[in-house]
Amino acid sequence: MFKIMIKIIVIALLALSVPIQTKAETQDMKPLIVIDAGHGGKYAGTLGYSGTKTGYYEEHANLELSLRLRDVLQAHGYEVKMTRTTDSHFSSTSNAEDLKARTKLANSMVDGRNDNSIFISVHHNATSTPTYSGYETYYYNANYIDSDYPPDPLQIKYSPESLRLAQLTHKSVIDSKANTEGRGIVHQSFYITRNSQVPAILAEVDYMSNPIAEKKLKTAEFQQGIANAIANGVDKFFSIFEVKNHLGETIKTFNSKEEALSFAKTQTNVSVFDKKTGKIIFDNTAFDYHAYHTSIDLAQTKFLTEQEAINYVSQYRNTRVVHHPTGEIRWSNYIVKKYEVLDENQQVIERHYQRDLAKTSASSLPKATLKNSQTDLTLWSSVIPQAFEVRHKDKGTIKAFYDKTLALNYAALWPGTSVYDTTTSENVYTNPTEITPKQISQTLSGETRYLTAIKVSESLYPSGFSSNKSQKTVVLATADQYADALSAGPLAMHNGNAPILLNPSGKLNTAVLAEIKRLAANHIILVGGENALSGNIVNELKTEIPNVIVERLAGETRYETNAVINRALPAANGVFIASGSNFPDALTATSIAVTQGWNIVLSNGQTYTDAINEEVYSKPTVIVGGESVISTELEEKVRVRSGSDNVTRLAGDDRYGTNAAVIEHFSETFMSPDFIVSTGTNYPDALVSSTLSGKHNAPLFLVGNSISDTLRPTLTSYLAQRITKTSIYTGGIVPQVVKTEIDQMK
Repeated sequence: MFKIMIKIIVIALLALSVPIQTKAETQDMKPLIVIDAGHGGKYAGTLGYSGTKTGYYEEHANLELSLRLRDVLQAHGYEVKMTRTTDSHFSSTSNAEDLKARTKLANSMVDGRNDNSIFISVHHNATSTPTYSGYETYYYNANYIDSDYPPDPLQIKYSPESLRLAQLTHKSVIDSKANTEGRGIVHQSFYITRNSQVPAILAEVDYMSNPIAEKKLKTAEFQQGIANAIANGVDKFFSIFEVKNHLGETIKTFNSKEEALSFAKTQTNVSVFDKKTGKIIFDNTAFDYHAYHTSIDLAQTKFLTEQEAINYVSQYRNTRVVHHPTGEIRWSNYIVKKYEVLDENQQVIERHYQRDLAKTSASSLPKATLKNSQTDLTLWSSVIPQAFEVRHKDKGTIKAFYDKTLALNYAALWPGTSVYDTTTSENVYTNPTEITPKQISQTLSGETRYLTAIKVSESLYPSGFSSNKSQKTVVLATADQYADALSAGPLAMHNGNAPILLNPSGKLNTAVLAEIKRLAANHIILVGGENALSGNIVNELKTEIPNVIVERLAGETRYETNAVINRALPAANGVFIASGSNFPDALTATSIAVTQGWNIVLSNGQTYTDAINEEVYSKPTVIVGGESVISTELEEKVRVRSGSDNVTRLAGDDRYGTNAAVIEHFSETFMSPDFIVSTGTNYPDALVSSTLSGKHNAPLFLVGNSISDTLRPTLTSYLAQRITKTSIYTGGIVPQVVKTEIDQMK
């Protein structure tokens, strides 16, 4: 009785310790099979009938068959790992320690993929009776736990599946006639199966103590037959469809896809998992509430209800709960509900974490006002007039505000302005600088793209780097293709707003070298591999400039180079995701990224990559461009990772419309009297313009042979609300007629 009670307690404690594997962990999980080639190395296993004479022991038979089994399973499309592929051992201490090491290795191979992995240990048997033969399959049955030999907690969970794997592979071997049955399917408390963290079997292929069996099992025909049969049994094991609840627990299993889908559609909050493909093929789970920390990944991120999410994250600091479909923050212990919606009597009726959602709510009411409770400033109202107008002596009213404080702050930026209170009909402020600076139209252009980049560099540092400048860096990119250099802007800004110079791929341009020397640079960062900028360039730089430090940031593809660049930067304030297949969207993002401390992640528009995953977690993220360049499927994965409250897509009908959408979104961050214009039809001029954005805190407008209708409203509004002084045109491609028209808008 006492031993039974101990057994019950062990089962209960072990079951409680089994971690729940959520549905998210089983998504896109290709089946994994770990093969253990039994004994090996100094632990030879059974010597068999003739091993002492022939030197052919169990370790040899185990390995030969295991390698054949691996090849067959791989041909069936499975991912296969082996504890060993040579005749070796893992511990010199003892066979028992070797066994433990093999088990530990196998478990590490399946870590995180346990729900769709299996373990097969290949052995050959022996007995004192030389006539005994046959195929046997062993597994661990959790209904017979011995408290002296407790199993791994996960094997308790997977024990029923271990039995199913044993039944299917054993039957496949016997039905195939690859071998005849010995003692059948047997429960046994072997260390390696009871401690496996996935469904596990131990296959005893035949008895090497039987001379007839020993001779047979050495043959390629026999080994291949067993390997084929086991693989067919594995196929049957994985050829099922599991209906899972929202916790990832299997509630019903089907052999037919149609039957699984039909059943699942009658349930709520379930998914259908195709074990063979490792993919979820149906999902109606409403994980509408997602949880995020400001910097660390939470163990659980998706919840059915808001309260479940709050209960979980409230144990941590710096967390928030987001209603995923709408992007609304529902709860947070680090963000303040500072946006207040007031009724017509100026009584607070709602409080929100997010300004946009508060504005939407306020504007849906007949009479309402939106205020920032922390500053007591009115942000929007259908009740209160925008009574404070910022006026310019020549341009008239350039902007109006609800609050006097905001109007005063805005007018202080622009010479020649005043603040007029329409309710009292009097000026309440006049900018002490009355004279508006003379307007300047400046073109930075050379006869080649190399020389245009040099003109920009000269504009940034007309006297070269000052002697006390801590970072005397130049970023060098190829002028022959845009791919590697699209994200060079933030890299240049991080290195003291380093000039970006362009160079041919094979040889150092003499004008570029002269500019590097004029700047007195001592650190050159090459962007891209040797196909972009060859090793000859590195050698020339080191020859021409003694003691110069030459650094290369490169990957095998444009996307890998982009990831290398981002890893060289400090943690970003936010992230742009832009197409790496074309240049306009990424260059639009660059002019903003350098002023905001954001990174740019290049994407092929379809694939959710490790680089994206590393960058976007719990950060403001802007997807640049429409669905044709960045798919909705990719956007959804970004929304899940970043938080739907953080993700915005900015796009227009064309490259100029997208340029306008991005500038408009960030327009309040640009209060500079300068702005930059470059061509949207080619990349080199716009590429080097990002350093000008960094210097002048100014946006980059892209134009073609004319001002696009998709850009014109934003450009007109932007210039009308500012007292702009300097328009900087990079490159010689922007037509003079376009320059004249823009300058007249200032």
